[in-house]
Amino acid sequence: ILSAGLIATITLHDGDIIRMGEQVFRFREKVEAIAGAAARGTTMLELTEALDEPVAELIFVGNDFLDTPARLPLNEEEISFGRSRGTYVFPEDSLMSRAHAKIYHRGEDFFLEDLGSRNGTFIKVRGRAPIPNGATVLVGSQVLKVDTQ
Repeated sequence: ILSAGLIATITLHDGDIIRMGEQVFRFREKVEAIAGAAARGTTMLELTEALDEPVAELIFVGNDFLDTPARLPLNEEEISFGRSRGTYVFPEDSLMSRAHAKIYHRGEDFFLEDLGSRNGTFIKVRGRAPIPNGATVLVGSQVLKVDTQ
């Protein structure tokens, strides 16, 4: 699996695979419900309450931390992740930075942003994708830096 390290904020799409620290997630969203809510000006919290379930969530892929729920709802405008600070914390994950990454919602889209983490935030590459010079890629468990010089 080839994953590219984030060097900028990225728009998430249903089914994207994300790695933060040792945690691997699949992003899921209810695209139609979010589009309708955006058109009506409904907030994430209002939409979640109306549907009685989250409109977007991260689902663990291979969860080693059994005390953490298998699904993390994204029912606020901004959700943060870290080893000691964030909406969701992973104190036993030594690869997770104190404040690692965040996912936020604007209009119909969700965005993923690394918060300057030590070990990076990665997203699985779908098909062909340009990888800029200086970017990092994760191939299996190996982190490689692209250097075209």
